[in-house]
Amino acid sequence: MAARQSTSIGIGATITILAVATLGLFITSMVFYAQRREALTAREQLEKTSKEIITDAERNDPVFAKVREAAQPGRPTGKPVVRYLLDERKELMQKVTGSDRDTIDTVNKALEASKATSLLSALHDRQTEIDSLTRQLKDSDEARTRALQDKKTESERVKGIEDSYKASVASLQDEVNKTKAESDALREGIDTFKKQMDKRVEDIRADYAAKEAALKGDIDKLQSQQAIDKVRIKQFEDQNRGTRFQGQSEYALIDGQVVGTTPTDNTLTINIGRRQHVVLGLPFTVYSQGTTIRLDEKTGDYPPGKATVEVIRVDPDTSVARVIREQKGNPIVRGDVIANPIYDPAKKYKFLVYGNFDPSGTGTPSVFGANEIKAWIKDWGGETVDDLTGDVDFIVLGERPQLPPQPGPSAAIESINFYLNAQKAARRYDELLKQATDTSIPVLNENRLRTLLGR
Repeated sequence: MAARQSTSIGIGATITILAVATLGLFITSMVFYAQRREALTAREQLEKTSKEIITDAERNDPVFAKVREAAQPGRPTGKPVVRYLLDERKELMQKVTGSDRDTIDTVNKALEASKATSLLSALHDRQTEIDSLTRQLKDSDEARTRALQDKKTESERVKGIEDSYKASVASLQDEVNKTKAESDALREGIDTFKKQMDKRVEDIRADYAAKEAALKGDIDKLQSQQAIDKVRIKQFEDQNRGTRFQGQSEYALIDGQVVGTTPTDNTLTINIGRRQHVVLGLPFTVYSQGTTIRLDEKTGDYPPGKATVEVIRVDPDTSVARVIREQKGNPIVRGDVIANPIYDPAKKYKFLVYGNFDPSGTGTPSVFGANEIKAWIKDWGGETVDDLTGDVDFIVLGERPQLPPQPGPSAAIESINFYLNAQKAARRYDELLKQATDTSIPVLNENRLRTLLGR
């Protein structure tokens, strides 16, 4: 019983142990299975992550082999490849952008902004730009150095100019003081001259008043004498009324004779010239003989004659005239006589000569040339006068006197007097020309006078 009982206990213990062992094996198997599942899951995840990081083809890339060799992950001091790459990236970003947190996108944006294709080209362009700026800076420094030198030179030149200017100002100031003293003296002289002129004007006015009173007395006497003369003339006319006036003989009216004709150019030659005071443009009437020159008692005119001629050239004793009117069928012949009722060979023509002349042909007209012009006129038989009166026959005008520059207030009194005299001469020239135009007095220049005088 005891043995059977011990056997039963042993078997039960064995079964129990076996059951426990089986259970433990089951549990262990379940644990291992679970761990294996986790390991497989972790492996799959690791393989997936590994493929995301690097593919099998990339593992065989020589570049990866160099990176792995450089990382040396098997050595104690080595790094995993990813860590090595991360550190390399941080170091590269630190050197490229200055921040290890920047990414390649930051670099790409910077390259796009700089329009460079690569970082090295950007660095090269930047270096080129820096070199260019460095050269420009060097050139600018050299230019600045030259500019400073030029400034120094210009400063020295300006200082020289200022010194010269100060000296000129001092000299001008002396001249101003001298001119002021001369002006004061001139002003005093002018004041004295004005007082003298005022006194002279008063004297002239007093003299003029006395002469005016005397002339009024003379006029009264002349008016009284004129009234007496009118009465006497009236008495003389009454006494001689009915008496016939006998004019001059017709031969006294003959002024010259035709000594030659030139029908081809319609001209003739007369026997009077410059010595008889024949002038260009003087007209004559041609008659066959002197007996035909008789005054018409009804009209008071002379007969028209066979022709009218005009002098076109004057020689010493003869003249050439052109025919301006001629009767048909009654030609001019040698021996015909000429007459002009207003022509008088004994008349002495009066000339007024004024202006600047150049009779010698030097090219410089002057007031002294008028003396030679006057000598020509006197040799011709004319007379020269200084004032324009009613009996002046010709006015001979040279060139108008030229005014010199107007002197300043500090000019010498001689310069002022010279300017005033020149101004007075030019004013008289203009007045003579206007008076001649208004009164229709012939105005001759030097060339026309030469022609008139036959020079």
